[in-house]
Amino acid sequence: MSYEIAWFADDLLHSFGLFALALAVGGLVWGFFSLKAETAVSAARQAALASSLDLAIMGAWGLALTQFLQLWAKTQALADILKISPFPDFLDTQVFQIGLTRALLAAGLALGLMWLRRKPERTGRWICAVALAAALMICGAWLVHGASRMEDRVPLMALTAMHQFGAIVWVGGVIHLGSLWRLGRRQAEVARLWPSVLARFTPLGLAAVLILLLTGIPLGLWYVDTWQGLIGTAYGSMLASKWVLMAAALGLAGLNFAAARRWRRDAGAGGLDGIGKAIPFYVESEGTLLFSALFVAASLAALPPSVDLPDQQATAVEVIEAFAPKIPRMISPTIEEVRQAEADSGVVARTESGAEEYWSDYNHNMAGIILLSIGLLAIADRTGKFPLGRHWPLGFLALAVFVLIRADNEVWPYGDLSFLEGMQEVTTLQHKLAFLVTAGLGVMEWRARNTPNPQPWLPYVFPALCITGGIVLLTHSHASFEFKTEYLIEVSHTAMGVLALLMGVGRWLELRLDSPAGRLAGHGSVLSVVLIAFILIFYLEPPA
Repeated sequence: MSYEIAWFADDLLHSFGLFALALAVGGLVWGFFSLKAETAVSAARQAALASSLDLAIMGAWGLALTQFLQLWAKTQALADILKISPFPDFLDTQVFQIGLTRALLAAGLALGLMWLRRKPERTGRWICAVALAAALMICGAWLVHGASRMEDRVPLMALTAMHQFGAIVWVGGVIHLGSLWRLGRRQAEVARLWPSVLARFTPLGLAAVLILLLTGIPLGLWYVDTWQGLIGTAYGSMLASKWVLMAAALGLAGLNFAAARRWRRDAGAGGLDGIGKAIPFYVESEGTLLFSALFVAASLAALPPSVDLPDQQATAVEVIEAFAPKIPRMISPTIEEVRQAEADSGVVARTESGAEEYWSDYNHNMAGIILLSIGLLAIADRTGKFPLGRHWPLGFLALAVFVLIRADNEVWPYGDLSFLEGMQEVTTLQHKLAFLVTAGLGVMEWRARNTPNPQPWLPYVFPALCITGGIVLLTHSHASFEFKTEYLIEVSHTAMGVLALLMGVGRWLELRLDSPAGRLAGHGSVLSVVLIAFILIFYLEPPA
């Protein structure tokens, strides 16, 4: 396995590890405050608590597995770089020792939660599970940026651990809340319990958000330091992306909070209907945004903080120029011109002919034109006055084929590398994932819109794949080292990733909500398509 693929796998495993941590530790906190705190012991509460603990147990085992796999991925990366086995020296590193300890603690937490599930009324068992969860959180502090700092090491580690705790309580609570609602669809008694649980979770969620803010502000000031550090580095742009996603999630949480207050004010009148039929769907979308934010957080952990790159930060003018309107390139250089440019430039400097850059410009600009056509057809379809507009999803199939053929000129059909050989390079792998996501998105959405009586799940494939595509874009990488030029390429992909996530969530809400709220969410989804298209149309490779 190449080191690039290994590091990419490590980043993905870190993301899923954070999600598993939220299920386990966040679920434990949620279960205690939202379910165990119920004064009335009922069969519904017992069923809800058992379901929640089952999900937390899955999360704990998942975290143990991802930690072990992360250690394996790191050994693969080191072996490829060093060309020798990293053992036994790797065993003496802090990364291995803390990673192994964390994996064992996660397994211990899973066993503790299984023990708790047998008799959840025993306070001593809750204390044991909480102690294991606390040890797991504290252990993770040695794997954050702050652990490698020469100054203010302990405060930064403590702030980061608290920041993570606030995040996993919020994320885990929302996921468990959504899971409880799904359980309530099968069990009427649990459904009647759901509004009171939402009301109990609301202050816990507010406390988690407050912890996030109180710890995130000083961490941001320390690691970013300046306005230019925020907008001119990959670390800063990913941090801003996380803010956007969490702000959108917080907006949905605000709707849940208002519904819970109304329900409390009315003394629980109306049961599940009294709290609002749309609230569970807001919880679903809030959870989706927070899940995506975990991938951004994992990417942040793999990037050098802005404060460490004082000489490699792009200026505001350069970042604005990356998004400013430009005349797109409509003519592609030939593959022979690109090969000659590569031979002339070698690995040190860019060629003056610009053939390599023009190839990339053409790819992005033409993809943008295709996507703009899709967006305009989707808008026409929404008017109800253009019958052929319902076929707009097929445009994604055309876009997918274009990406497959043009994205990587070193790989078949233009290059000498076979398909499998090309997959050893992380950017090529990501482009192939983008092809699969885009093709699947187009085919499934076309079937959903044009098949009589489609399967109920079929329309939801589109938003699910949009969200997947957004995550792929947010983890998209062009280089192992962050130079200013590479960042000016990455910043557009970061923006498109956020818009793709909003596009998916918008479409999800359109399917879930009644009009006019659902139709408004759908308009936002289509608007995201158009905005992504313009980013691609105006894309030009930055000067070296």
